[in-house]
Amino acid sequence: MNFKNMMKNELNCAICKSLKIKSLGNYSPRDFKLDNKLPYFKCLDCGHVFSADNPTVELLTQFYNYKFKDGNYQDYTTYHLDKNVEFNNIINKYIKPYLSLESKILEIGCGEGFFLSSLLTNGYNKLFGYDISDYIISKARSRLPKNVTLYDSLNYDLSQILEVDKYDAIFAFDVIEHIYDPRVYINNIYKGLKKEGRILFTTPSADSIANKILGERWPYFLPLEHLNIFSNESMKRILTDVGFKEISLKNKKRFFSLSYGIASLESIYSLNGNLWKIFKYIIKVISKVFKGVNINLGLMICT
Repeated sequence: MNFKNMMKNELNCAICKSLKIKSLGNYSPRDFKLDNKLPYFKCLDCGHVFSADNPTVELLTQFYNYKFKDGNYQDYTTYHLDKNVEFNNIINKYIKPYLSLESKILEIGCGEGFFLSSLLTNGYNKLFGYDISDYIISKARSRLPKNVTLYDSLNYDLSQILEVDKYDAIFAFDVIEHIYDPRVYINNIYKGLKKEGRILFTTPSADSIANKILGERWPYFLPLEHLNIFSNESMKRILTDVGFKEISLKNKKRFFSLSYGIASLESIYSLNGNLWKIFKYIIKVISKVFKGVNINLGLMICT
């Protein structure tokens, strides 16, 4: 595809439709080999950052199955205790004050089911999960009790799931950035909510200080994975256009244990060598006393 020609003739912002588009350069997918780097673009009107790629569901299923089986998503599942800390904080702050234990809850992008498991521990039992990876859904089924209903994209279409049933709340953590057409995605979520239903999701923020400081080394520039990176303005626009009335956007820190932080740095920046090994050993010793830290890497939480 001739991206230079697209810039001149046909590329516009998926959120505000502006033609004022700036190229941010080309990037390589993490932990996945491609012949060419892929470009990111930024809308100069609403600040939305996006990739021009439109991968098929079949390609994405293959890609995410690889990431969970053999790629860096193994780190996510290995260090699930980090997620448990984070999810319990979210449940206490954003869920318990607003949702009764009888609430019907759907998580999109549920992975192995760590968040659903945290909800079960806190007394919620009308739970549903959806993920694009049939491989990871099979792992979730082995982890969760049978009364949790799970769907994968090979056998179920998300839009049909949201048409058939209505939910008190729909959650999606670090998912919307993976969606090629976020307008269709959010519109389907809106239709799948009950009248007083709530959404809650996290996603990288194009407005974040971390993005501005790290530039092209910001860890959320991940072509094939992160197809859309929202600014506050682009997020408010798309939610308002779909029909949401009360919108809250806040910066969100993420909890990292020292061991997970080291594994992530190693994966993102391909760190190795003797000095790195010595540093890892020192961190391993420190982590026996100091468990972890909340870090602002540039996320927003939307409720």
